[in-house]
Amino acid sequence: QMCIRDRNNSGQIIRRYQLFNSETYEEKLSKKPKGADIAATETSSLEPKARISSITSSQGIAVINDIWYVLGTVQSTAIPDAAADLPIGEHAMLFVCSKDVTLTAVQCHVRSFGIWSREADRTKYVITVGEDYVEERNINPMRGDSKDCCLSVVIKIWDAEKLMNGQYFSLGDDEQEETKEAPKILPKIIYLDKPLPIQHLSAVSISSDLTHIALGTARGSSILVQAPDNQSSLSRVAERGVQCIELNPETEFSTPVTSIYVAKHIDEDMNPVWRVFCTCDRAFYVHEVLNRKVTSRVIIRLEAKEKAMDGRGDVIIIADSQTSELRQYKGLELVNKWPMKELGRVKMVGKQIMVIHASEKNKTLKVYDMDNEIVSSQQQYPDILAETTTDDSIYLLTKTSNSIAMHALKEKNNIDKLEAFLAKKHYDVAYKFAENEKFSEEVLADISRLYGSFFLAKVPAEAHS
Repeated sequence: QMCIRDRNNSGQIIRRYQLFNSETYEEKLSKKPKGADIAATETSSLEPKARISSITSSQGIAVINDIWYVLGTVQSTAIPDAAADLPIGEHAMLFVCSKDVTLTAVQCHVRSFGIWSREADRTKYVITVGEDYVEERNINPMRGDSKDCCLSVVIKIWDAEKLMNGQYFSLGDDEQEETKEAPKILPKIIYLDKPLPIQHLSAVSISSDLTHIALGTARGSSILVQAPDNQSSLSRVAERGVQCIELNPETEFSTPVTSIYVAKHIDEDMNPVWRVFCTCDRAFYVHEVLNRKVTSRVIIRLEAKEKAMDGRGDVIIIADSQTSELRQYKGLELVNKWPMKELGRVKMVGKQIMVIHASEKNKTLKVYDMDNEIVSSQQQYPDILAETTTDDSIYLLTKTSNSIAMHALKEKNNIDKLEAFLAKKHYDVAYKFAENEKFSEEVLADISRLYGSFFLAKVPAEAHS
């Protein structure tokens, strides 16, 4: 049954379909979880290792070739050194899982913020952002700093294949073991002449080629991290460090950056310009960086909550809470908008938009195909801990009272989609979809004939005479 809340710009009711195949793998929670000290069950391939069922919260997931990389917080019997400002016994773990089997786990940060996957130089990487101890001369014992270091945001780059094969130091490993190694750690991020603390970090975006990372702060400013030559992958940055370009350290928008997205744009003079799009609870604005020169401007006044923006290439989606609309931009130009009452955090799935809306009892996931004006999937889950998307798939980590589950929703191919529309006799949707997806003229003609026959069959017989 159609939901009157889903309408297109003309006010027409939007049709819903299930155009994603779903797979679910569950890992049962232990009766008495002990975090990193929990023993593996017989479903685990390595033991003893921590399992994803030991996490108390998740800061994100990444999926590469059906291998899951889960970033989560776990409880530990050990108290981190000098962690006076941290919850007692908590630390961040990076789990590597294949379906319901935990392959390995590594302690990656004192406190974690997020995880992403990227490919550079034909190598697939997992990037984690979190807080660790770094060397610093300005020591503040009141915030838990040790004698020679302080807590600061740190970016770590992990080779995905090495992670899967257990080549990084993990729990219980001897640090002198020659077969183990540490991830690539970018030099500390400098913000306002000091290391950036995690409580000031509010949003992160990583360019598709891993050459730039944009960080949004709780004070409304942003930081663009790049290699010294402005073009090398950050996985190859030398010891001399990275460049940190501060964007609008003093701005009219002093509220936290709720979402951030970084992408390369080629201007009319064929110069590469890096655009850092930001949202806050007051506006959608952009910083353009060319040879370290920064220009900033407001695109539109709006209200965007946490994780209310995502982008792929030059296409950007924003959930505007002020007007209750999904807004689609191509670069700086608004190209589409869709009225919607139930907004939430958004992510792009190829050209489609995933919206996760939280109600009192559960979380509803909807995938909107704005080009074809349909809802291509709708699912409900009790508690979504984390989510990520690719061009054709959605991956979710959910938790119930007795299990943690991994869900893979993979988009059906275009032939199966077209057959689903025709099976429901939705010939208008089928024709528009076939036209948008560049089906042959013969297919379009066949759909038109079916549509005509269907329409004539509904007309009373006397009307034909």
